[in-house]
Amino acid sequence: MTVRYVVGIDLGTTNTVVSYVELGYVGPGHVEQGATRSVEVFPIEQLVAAGVSDRRRLLPSALFAEQGWLVGELARARGAEVPARYVSSAKSWLAHPAVDRTAEILPWGAEDTPKISPVDASAAVLRHVRLAWDAAHPDAPLAAQDVVVTVPASFDEAARAYTVEAIKSAGLPIER
Repeated sequence: MTVRYVVGIDLGTTNTVVSYVELGYVGPGHVEQGATRSVEVFPIEQLVAAGVSDRRRLLPSALFAEQGWLVGELARARGAEVPARYVSSAKSWLAHPAVDRTAEILPWGAEDTPKISPVDASAAVLRHVRLAWDAAHPDAPLAAQDVVVTVPASFDEAARAYTVEAIKSAGLPIER
């Protein structure tokens, strides 16, 4: 499969955003050379209310425990209603050396609720992005494109490694 896009994913503490450039795909095995390209923001399909889906430029990096893990705008809204089932700032937890980032510790301090690890929470956000991209681009799945996921410069080697683990778990390609 020919790479058609270069895709940048900013896995943010608060929101995740995806931008991309189309390489000028013309046909199998051929990419147009020399054309001017513009960077586009990929609107990410997500639940925004019960039973209502919409494409938004930002995906809240939020999860809510509700028959599995809900990701995005509705997760953030439900988290305001039931904070004990809400996970936010999972990316920040990847850099927290005092906790086991692979342990199911989130939502922090909540009891009698489903838990998820910071690595798995970050992977869930990235997996949501991958599935939304794949649905919008069935002929160019995200895992087959040139993908760059941001990692903060402030992350130490362990935090970077946990981020890479989340990227792999989400089904995205890793090249270091």
